[in-house]
Amino acid sequence: MHPCAAALAEAERLMAVEKAALAEEDVDMADELSQTRSRLLHEAWVLREGFAADTMLAILERILAGQEELTAMGRQLQEKLRSQLNVGRKQARYFDGDRHEHAQSRKSLYCDAVF
Repeated sequence: MHPCAAALAEAERLMAVEKAALAEEDVDMADELSQTRSRLLHEAWVLREGFAADTMLAILERILAGQEELTAMGRQLQEKLRSQLNVGRKQARYFDGDRHEHAQSRKSLYCDAVF
């Protein structure tokens, strides 16, 4: 197997693993895989001498389609995380303010009055 083909095949394999990592919301693993994939694509480009251009083009088109899918998954995950962060910020603002202390003091007064 031509070294360029081997590097491209490994990049495609890593793309599938990266997709699974994003589906599991493991962004650290997905980041590592994307960096490795980038390095492999660079290596494939350097080693392209003697590899059929039409075959390389077909493989790169498959990789591009997979990259577009990964980008869409990443954006969905980013939006989900942004939403969760906003909920956390709202809760933090609530508990930072006097509302929490006031609510707690009202509960204790109510409990004292009941007993």
